[in-house]
Amino acid sequence: MAGTTPPQRFVEQWSAITPGDLGLKAGYSPAVEGGAVTFRPIIGWVSVTRHDRVDGTTVNQFLAVVISDLAAPAPATRLPRFLGVFPLPMSPEEAWTFSAQWRKQDADPEAQVVVATQPPGKA
Repeated sequence: MAGTTPPQRFVEQWSAITPGDLGLKAGYSPAVEGGAVTFRPIIGWVSVTRHDRVDGTTVNQFLAVVISDLAAPAPATRLPRFLGVFPLPMSPEEAWTFSAQWRKQDADPEAQVVVATQPPGKA
């Protein structure tokens, strides 16, 4: 029939926002070449379950929530240039180095990346 919309392929279920940062912050790549990584504080977390009506697969995600430029809560992954979540003490330079290792790991699944949760020199 003309004018009808096809049925929704995906069904998503979102939890309520659970407050807390778990000792992490969200990192974003520089807007300009040679710029520094920027961070946004994590205000909470949501669990998202996505069901595919066609093939029956289910994807579960645990997403960090940050405040967007519009002053509204948003999943950290949905803002432009998202790099990942990093320990609170990590510097922009360290975050860029670790994100480069993660990108390399995506290209080589056998590579392993270990993220230190303590600043250098601390045990």
